[in-house]
Amino acid sequence: MDGCIEMNCVILKKLRKEYGYSQEKLAQVCYERNINISIATVKRAEVGKSVLYRTATEFAKLYNVPMSDLSALENESYLELQLKR
Repeated sequence: MDGCIEMNCVILKKLRKEYGYSQEKLAQVCYERNINISIATVKRAEVGKSVLYRTATEFAKLYNVPMSDLSALENESYLELQLKR
């Protein structure tokens, strides 16, 4: 499935910051792990623009969360509730 999906930019930013990554550092970590996420992709996803479904899956794997928790289509997810605490 290579369609596009809009990701929850608030959750993406919070997860990145919880891991202690800048956008640049996240892109570098992805490069080192052979994950196809560039800095441009990180920026695009974090402003709410659509990304490829396979890219969204890579974000989910990277952060070890279900893809549904990163989808902008989901209403307030469990992960988002946890991050508010």
